[in-house]
Amino acid sequence: MYFTGTLLDDMDDLSSTNSIDVFLSDATRTDAGIYPIRIKRFVIENKYQIKNGQDTYWNLADNYCSLKKTTTYYGEDVVWQGTINLVPIQAAPLVSILDLKGVNGDPTAIDISFQSASGSFDFSENDFSRMYSRELVVTVDGGLTRINPTKYSLVEAQALTPSYIYFNYKSTAGTQISSSQNVPSGFTNTGYSVLSPFLNSKVQVRTNANSIFITSTVGQLEYDTITSTYSINNSTNTLPTVAVSYQD
Repeated sequence: MYFTGTLLDDMDDLSSTNSIDVFLSDATRTDAGIYPIRIKRFVIENKYQIKNGQDTYWNLADNYCSLKKTTTYYGEDVVWQGTINLVPIQAAPLVSILDLKGVNGDPTAIDISFQSASGSFDFSENDFSRMYSRELVVTVDGGLTRINPTKYSLVEAQALTPSYIYFNYKSTAGTQISSSQNVPSGFTNTGYSVLSPFLNSKVQVRTNANSIFITSTVGQLEYDTITSTYSINNSTNTLPTVAVSYQD
């Protein structure tokens, strides 16, 4: 890693580096000889406990950061003459309901799938007033390059359909995936439906808009041989229990 990102106490002063470092993705050289660097945005506190590689959740403040070379160049610090408005990102919506239908074969066996699965998401934990598009506004002010993301209006954000359920089952025979990506869900349409999800799949909520949400793991779909019931074993104990039902 050749650069480090740090928060600024003063968005107009590049020397006012905060003690909090900003995590960066590795720079990979493109065909044009460019090494793009991606800033890992802070995540609004969430029940998935996702922090996007950062040490803390978003601090509820307007944050600005800049980039600095980790080593000096002929004894001089190399600082990018610009600032980035580091707006927060959010974890995906919660899963509230999962209805399974028609198990194919003995539920205690290996590699068992269902005819279909449907249910709904819960967007009540998401802040629709803080959703940003991929569009960036770049301006030059007083010799500083300023990069600001574009925020959706509340009406625009609530009209989006960014989320889908994702079942990922891995076995010696390979990987089986079922998802609702082709018919994604949003605030005004919280339902989802998939065909042929497998038992013991890892269940995630993914997004078609990675400027809004990041992939969030709900847990694993399991069968209890004692109670003869299905459930999701949550990835973290802060997640609410998903209401799982089954119908032949």
